[in-house]
Amino acid sequence: MWKISSPPDELTAGRSRDVGSVATWLLYRMRDIEPVVLLWWCFALATVSSSLARYYPTDSGFTYVALVIAGAGPCAWFWFLSRALFRDRKHLGVGVFSLVPLVVAIEAVAALTPVTGASALATEAGRIINNAEALVCFTAIAFVWRETLHGFTAQLSAGERRVRVLFLAGFSLLIAVSLLWVSGADPGSFAAKWQDTMLTMCALLTLLISRLAVQFRLRHPLLETVGPGRSQRANIDEVESVELASRIMAALNDDTLLTVPNLKVADLAEHIGDQEYKVTRCITSHLGYRNFNHMLNSFRIERAKRLFEDPERQRMTIASIAYDCGFNSLGPFNRAFRQHTGVTPKEYRQRPGTV
Repeated sequence: MWKISSPPDELTAGRSRDVGSVATWLLYRMRDIEPVVLLWWCFALATVSSSLARYYPTDSGFTYVALVIAGAGPCAWFWFLSRALFRDRKHLGVGVFSLVPLVVAIEAVAALTPVTGASALATEAGRIINNAEALVCFTAIAFVWRETLHGFTAQLSAGERRVRVLFLAGFSLLIAVSLLWVSGADPGSFAAKWQDTMLTMCALLTLLISRLAVQFRLRHPLLETVGPGRSQRANIDEVESVELASRIMAALNDDTLLTVPNLKVADLAEHIGDQEYKVTRCITSHLGYRNFNHMLNSFRIERAKRLFEDPERQRMTIASIAYDCGFNSLGPFNRAFRQHTGVTPKEYRQRPGTV
């Protein structure tokens, strides 16, 4: 996802921390973050900020304006998140995210523009902007449905179908409550009296539902369906795939190759004497991994688990085990371990029966 392959030397050496170096370091750290996780945090920031803005008077000055801008576009962020959850990465292109500034601008201006202006022209402009904001929101909601139902066929696993149905049902229920019942309720009604509280509760429940969906996706990566036409273009029949998969598995079961830092798919292809594109296709279509790094981390985490369970390795630090398994630093190891096991390395080592 990111182009930076190593941290800037001045930061790793601790000699300089100017703005450019810090920005480069942040990008380096972000390269290990799954897009679906990053998008969830963007959605969470917008949702929490917009919820807090409801409790601030419009004349609060900078605080209110900052919350409105930060809270602009939660519907769009939720659409991007659903796209990342239910489509493969090739659909998360730059073109999609180029809509972010436009959506944020429309929603921020709509929130900061008075419904009635000093003149008829100002009032008309405010009405148009608010209508544009509503159109953006309703479009994003429709796209969430579209993304969730994308590829919803019998080829999906029962668990995947169940998660999509629950995700869409929960999302639709919360939209019905917040938009159809609470928003625009008659003054004096129950919904109007508790409007801010109910909208905040809907926002928090949306965060919870989306986070559960993210955790499911991290533990059960979405596998792209390979149709007959694509299989023909791949020019790898089932026999070749089985044989190639066997060689890939044998290579990664060899700790000599598995523990090589910065191991790339090209290195694996060279090691087993096959073409890189065939190895990549076999990893994703036949072995069922999301990508090469996902497979590599799976093997490395299994090795780490064996080391944690080895009584003779109990004196080894977690960092030592991480380096011994081929990780360059402790951060990526901790994240990969949690994604594959659901617990941190420290929690895994402390579990009863590990030793």
